[in-house]
Amino acid sequence: MKTTEGPILIDTGMPESVVDNEDIFKGTFVEGQILPKNETG
Repeated sequence: MKTTEGPILIDTGMPESVVDNEDIFKGTFVEGQILPKNETG
């Protein structure tokens, strides 16, 4: 994902190839955190 400030670094413990896959993040933003759509919480 890109912003005007550059790439967003997400500390999820997932491989970078997964983090770079925007399809896994279907716009689920919670208090600044991005949750994978397969995450049950």
